[in-house]
Amino acid sequence: MISLGRVCLTAFDSSWVTVIALRGEIDASNAAGVGTCLHEFVAPDRALVLDLSDLDFLCAEGVQSLFALGDRCERLGVDWALVASHSVRRLLRVYDREASLPAVGSMVEVLQRFRSARRRRAQLRVVD
Repeated sequence: MISLGRVCLTAFDSSWVTVIALRGEIDASNAAGVGTCLHEFVAPDRALVLDLSDLDFLCAEGVQSLFALGDRCERLGVDWALVASHSVRRLLRVYDREASLPAVGSMVEVLQRFRSARRRRAQLRVVD
């Protein structure tokens, strides 16, 4: 567990996915540090799940950190999703009007999303 001010970060790794759970508050005092820390977990060989279901507060700088994380994942070709609490989803509706962040309501939705992405990639493979 990593403590960054008012937020605690716990990471779980498996062979194909890293799950990062955040609990507490992301505010102006820790948003930059949280963003930097999250970037360190992005790896091209595994999917990333950001679990914000236990996050009590997310400031505007924290939302910007999520956009930056999304940009990094896109550049590296990493499938990713974030599980958002009701309050975080409400905030994202304001800041992410184009729904560019892959926010879902549950881990079940994350698994469905990743399964669909893998199927699409399998269909796109070139056959010799």
